[in-house]
Amino acid sequence: MSITSDKTLMKSRRNASGEREGVPGRGAHQDQAAGGRERRRVQLGRSETALGSIELKQPWKPRGRIYAYLRYSHRGRTITKYVGNATAATREEALKLGWRIVHEKGLLDQRPGEDKAD
Repeated sequence: MSITSDKTLMKSRRNASGEREGVPGRGAHQDQAAGGRERRRVQLGRSETALGSIELKQPWKPRGRIYAYLRYSHRGRTITKYVGNATAATREEALKLGWRIVHEKGLLDQRPGEDKAD
């Protein structure tokens, strides 16, 4: 069960870089939790970046642990990396915790030959 699904999001246009414009949706929550859109950029190469997001999963029990995963797209494929335990009272707090862990572990630097998860 993923707690990121939100069927109330309205459709909106996408700009030239593929990001949603208009109605604030999940991206606005991600931006706020990360401390700004630029703090969500995943470095893939010298000049190649992707916009990351945190996916929250609560796999078994309704009141169990919440796990955070960093997700981004690269060359048409979705990459998902385990971040850590992001158990919190609200979704917003869990997103903030997930982003804090990402920054502490240095997971936004995914350049070839670099393994920041250790």
